[in-house]
Amino acid sequence: MNSTNNHLLASTLMLFEQMETVINKCHQEAFTKPVNLLSKASIGQHFRHIIVYYQELLNGIPSGILNYENRKRQILIESSLQFALTQIQGVINKVKVLDFTSTLFLHARFSLSLNENSTVMLTSVSRELMYAFDHSIHHLAIINIGLQMEFPYIEIPENLGVSPSTIRYREECAH
Repeated sequence: MNSTNNHLLASTLMLFEQMETVINKCHQEAFTKPVNLLSKASIGQHFRHIIVYYQELLNGIPSGILNYENRKRQILIESSLQFALTQIQGVINKVKVLDFTSTLFLHARFSLSLNENSTVMLTSVSRELMYAFDHSIHHLAIINIGLQMEFPYIEIPENLGVSPSTIRYREECAH
């Protein structure tokens, strides 16, 4: 594995470690309560969304065909803290042994039309893992906001939902 992929793997594992930390600090109400500020979505729904994106990527690798629209929206992930943690651990175990060089055919639709055919693009496991990482940062930022506003007593990691480039920039400015 090259150094770029090593960094991507390490960053992905760090992200899942943050997710586990937050879930372990949540209680059932904080995980499942609809949060008005989040358009009545729950913290658990945002965690589910992150997890099932990774699961869909992992599920697409054996066939070489990836379609995020086919992801299984497992309600149990958003309603059970323990099940969410179990699913995270499953993703971690599979991500650790990925072949980052494998290619995939990504199927995607870009309009709201139900009649639109999928566009097919060539991509790679490393590119899609990077996409999932970036997508997760966005949802973790939403989780951060929701927890701060609705459950401010829950301690969350300092940089939850902050892009590594933003963290580096802030450190650069501080020096």
